[in-house]
Amino acid sequence: MAKLFHVYNIIPPLWLEEEAAATFCGIFGFICREIIGIFADMDPRVDNLDRGKVYLSDFPSGSGYRNFIHYAQIMNSGRFARYDYGNRKNKDHYGQKGDPPLYDLNAIKVPTALIGGQLDKLGDVQDVDWLYDTIKDTAPVVFYHQYYLGHASFAIAKDMSWFEVDVVYLLNQ
Repeated sequence: MAKLFHVYNIIPPLWLEEEAAATFCGIFGFICREIIGIFADMDPRVDNLDRGKVYLSDFPSGSGYRNFIHYAQIMNSGRFARYDYGNRKNKDHYGQKGDPPLYDLNAIKVPTALIGGQLDKLGDVQDVDWLYDTIKDTAPVVFYHQYYLGHASFAIAKDMSWFEVDVVYLLNQ
């Protein structure tokens, strides 16, 4: 469809749409709370929904259609692999037929902080635990913590003390 209609940017960021979303959420906050709950957070009550309208004015932000296809490929295959162009085109892109290559997470050698949310629907606890288990022997994991937050909560939680206490501390190291 994207090629047929030459539409490659899904939900492009537009000022009018951002203002409309912010106004809508200002009036119908309960609907925006449900939207955050459906897509990102298991418990939006931990979020400051006065800031939620600001968050939703950029959510979901514009992205290329291939990003969404790639996310679906990863979820459906259960493999953290590069974009799948199909058997024949994978040969052109990656030099191999069949499945695209996995990302080589063992190549990560820099100090890494893993911060997850116990209420996050997009990067859930299992994903963060899997990443930790995958890189812990090759990358120095300097910090690893799961907060009682959802995906949006990292930007709009009522209690943002974790940021000052942990993230600012890490950045100052």
